[in-house]
Amino acid sequence: MLVETDVLVAAIDPKDPNYHIAKKVFTRCKIFLSPYALIELGSFD
Repeated sequence: MLVETDVLVAAIDPKDPNYHIAKKVFTRCKIFLSPYALIELGSFD
């Protein structure tokens, strides 16, 4: 399953409204970051 950065952030932040859904995705699916997520994560230079 391809995921975007918003799903990654939701899985990290317990205060996020989608936290429990995102955690289920990460525990039940084989996860790959989407190309867009990799670009966003690499743009912190």
